[in-house]
Amino acid sequence: MDLDKILHGQKNFGEMEDADIEQFLKARGFGAEHLNLEFKSQFPQKSSGKFDVREICKYIVGFSNEEGGVVIYGVSDDIKMPATTFPTYVQGLTKHPSTEDLSQWAQERIHPLVSSPAIRFFQACGKRIAVLKIPPGVNKPYCYWDEPTHAVTYFKKTAGGITELSPDEIREFHRTHIIDQARRVLRSIEREGRGHSALEPASMQNHKSFIQPKLENVNDYGLVRFCVWPAVPVDIPVDRLREFMEYHRFGFSETLRYSPNVEVFQNGVSVGYFPRSIRKDIKSTCRTTLYRDGLIAFDAQVDTFMEGTRALHAGWLCYELQRHLQLAKALLKDQEVSEIHAVLDFAHIAEFAIAMDLRWSEGHYTPHEPIHREVELSAIHDHDGDKRNIVMNVVRDIIDEVYRIFGFSKAGSPKLWDENGYLLYVKGLENQR
Repeated sequence: MDLDKILHGQKNFGEMEDADIEQFLKARGFGAEHLNLEFKSQFPQKSSGKFDVREICKYIVGFSNEEGGVVIYGVSDDIKMPATTFPTYVQGLTKHPSTEDLSQWAQERIHPLVSSPAIRFFQACGKRIAVLKIPPGVNKPYCYWDEPTHAVTYFKKTAGGITELSPDEIREFHRTHIIDQARRVLRSIEREGRGHSALEPASMQNHKSFIQPKLENVNDYGLVRFCVWPAVPVDIPVDRLREFMEYHRFGFSETLRYSPNVEVFQNGVSVGYFPRSIRKDIKSTCRTTLYRDGLIAFDAQVDTFMEGTRALHAGWLCYELQRHLQLAKALLKDQEVSEIHAVLDFAHIAEFAIAMDLRWSEGHYTPHEPIHREVELSAIHDHDGDKRNIVMNVVRDIIDEVYRIFGFSKAGSPKLWDENGYLLYVKGLENQR
């Protein structure tokens, strides 16, 4: 379900303004609360004055266990009563948690790890309103874990609100989702005729040995590799790959536009970025490679300009993930592809930190596993659309996991995108990036 359309017919969540939310509350087009919408006059608090974390998280758990939803804080339940006139039910918030607290509670109290909900604050009728957008979970069922008591509670959203499940209901809930997951796997097998979409394409076997010698020095400057491939078999002619890359080189990562040429090989094409200012005979420090079986790979030195910073720049990585997914969509959308598999991995970064911005870095590397995600092509913002630079949910999710590799619970501050989701790495440099 497109949760944004609950609030606005055309705009996405990051584009909405105060007037849009005020009009939504005034129009009351939803009629009443339903499975994807809740209103709360305030964030719940305990008698001590502290926020009731369990009560807040139960909505995240409940919506994540179903189709996702929107919780609007600062608006009374009276909004669904026709006799109550606008704006009587718009009460406004007297106190609210920070976005950092909400993200931390979600990541520490909800298991398995859930995608952090998006929250935005608006002014409606001169009063502060919080809108929490909770995506549907991909690893259901989720539960709330109470740290002091070690108690585990399962919730789900129903027409009557958020319901706590009994032991028998929990057992049935697990069984239902196991069956659903099995059905998805079987559908994928039937669709592909070759196994689950997570299986690597044949070109992946030789990709590392083929590309790594083309990069200058990953041993000293680290390696980041982001690969995506379709969930169904494709066969794209090499000439088509070359034409695509030549035509689109100015539409994606900035490293593509500064490359001297498109290199053609037996099973695909590759474009390298050569920072000639370092020296004239330098090898490439970034590579984008397309294969005829649909593998689309981005390989780069973590320290692209070999400055010796020993840091992974999170803003740059966020930007490259966004652009690479957009490139994949542009190439595969005409190949009857609806889903892709993505994997992000690092090598030779044991002594690296993560850079919060261009000025300073923090954290420490911990041994990691590759980050895998299944991505619907429809969830990727078009490279030439109005959401080009609005960070995608899957990018947020991957970046949060990258930060955990460096010892953080989530992406830190300074922020990588603004309150509207606009990538700060791009802001003001749109003509270059």
